[in-house]
Amino acid sequence: MREWLFAHDKLHTVALVVLIIWMGLAIHLWRLSRRIEKLEKLTEKP
Repeated sequence: MREWLFAHDKLHTVALVVLIIWMGLAIHLWRLSRRIEKLEKLTEKP
């Protein structure tokens, strides 16, 4: 894997980093959505 990441063609490395960032953002937004739904349920019930 190390040879693959440090090869002369850096496209693979850049694509992997971008993919990791996008996955992190997606997980963060999914967790945030779940938290907001829980808060909305709590505020609806007096």
